[in-house]
Order: sequence, then structure tokens, then C-alpha cells
Amino acid sequence: MLSLPPNTSITTAASPNSSLQTSKPPTLNQIHHHFQSVSTRSNKRNSFFIHNCIANHNPMATAIKVAALSGSLRKASYNTGLIRSAIELSKSGAVEGIQIDHVDISPLPLLNTDLIREGAYPAEVEAFRQKIIGADSILFASPENNYSVAAPLKNAIDWASIQPNVWAGKPAAIVSAGGGFGGGRSQYHLRQIGVFLDLHFINKPEFFLNAFQPPAKFNSDGDLIDEEARKRLKEVLLSLRTFTMQLQGKNRNNSNSQKLSK
Repeated sequence: MLSLPPNTSITTAASPNSSLQTSKPPTLNQIHHHFQSVSTRSNKRNSFFIHNCIANHNPMATAIKVAALSGSLRKASYNTGLIRSAIELSKSGAVEGIQIDHVDISPLPLLNTDLIREGAYPAEVEAFRQKIIGADSILFASPENNYSVAAPLKNAIDWASIQPNVWAGKPAAIVSAGGGFGGGRSQYHLRQIGVFLDLHFINKPEFFLNAFQPPAKFNSDGDLIDEEARKRLKEVLLSLRTFTMQLQGKNRNNSNSQKLSK
């Protein structure tokens, strides 16, 4: 997390997940309770329960909001293409119960706390931070530059880490495309960063895609066209959905326990 100079305060809008919000729909509560009450059962049965709630159009089921960030600003970026494909999978019903929004990081200025004036962030930064606050989980598409995380993504991470760190407690997943290792080294660096920021990454499945190995993985517009890669991407989204619901259920139960102990 980044610290501000002494005597600097930040004015920010209330988080939609904060205690100030009293009208948040309890739409995932039944599913959360299920995870707690059947903790000794198999993951397969938990997944079946989730599918049932959504497939039956349970009015208590609300889509998990996923903020998706691409570390590449190139128009035909393969990593941004992975995000577009993830959005298509969620909208087509191939992955039910999640809503993925691409959060564009290109408008963000280079990190400079001098830009924070009279306790207020630049408008682009404040808007970005609010999108992260409003998300249930995060999907990073992380290209590899010089064995590490790309500069635009690191810049975005740093802006959102200024206290209060809005990444804290968020479940997250990483996908990447590139040459050789398919961006894998950037993922390992991103995981290290996430430890300090209290991001909670899914461990499996991992998704590294060699974009230049035949058969063709992307078209000239950067759209994912490889069906096997789409299937692997689907598995990542399913894992992120399940993990997010598990963490939300635990957080809710911990909150209730704290209230009872007071």
C-alpha cells in the first residue's frame, strides 16, 4: 500500500459495500449459508448447488460483479482480447452468475501524489477506485514485460493501493497471453504484489497462453478464436465465481459472529 505525505487526507465517495449501505440485496445469502453448512461436502456438490440456484432463476441469486483489467493498452491486445472473451462467456450463459465489466486503465495519469489536491484524487483516479470498490472480485489480464508486470497495470494497482487500499479482501484471478511462457512470469510477480495488498488469488487453474504457437489463438483484431483456450478461460471464471462466493460467505459469518460477541 502506498502512503501519503503527512497531514494529507483523502475525500472519497462511500463504498457501495460499506456499512453506510443498508439496502444491499441479500441475494447471495442462501448460497453463502450453503457453503458454511456443507463445508465437509465435496466441491462438486457445492458447484451443483450454485448451478441450481442460477438455472432455476432464483430471485435470491445476484450476479457477482467482476472488474476486469488489462495491462496492455494496445488496440488489438491479446490480453484485452482475453477479457472480451470472458465477457462473452458470461453474457452467453456459458458461465452463469457473474457480470464482467472491462475497466479501462488508459485514462489514469502516472502515479504522482502531487496530483491529489485538497484531499481529492484526479477525477479519472477517483472513478477508477470506485469501480474497484464496487466489484466483488477482480480479473487481471497481465502481459509480461521484461519478466514482470506491465507498467500500465502496475500504475493502476498503485493508484488503487493508496490508503485506504481498495484491493484489500478482493478475490482475484489472473490470465495472460504472450510468447514463450505466455506471460507466466508476470503472473508470479503480480501474486507477490497481491500478498501485500491482501488480494486473494485463486490458485488453480492457471492460465498462460502462448499466442504465437499454432494453431492461431487470436485474429488480427485481438479476439480469442481458439476453442480450447476458451474452455480453459471458462474454467478460470468458474473457479473465480466459486471462490468469491466462498469468501463472501465467510466474511458474512465472521461479521455476524463479531456482532454477537459485542
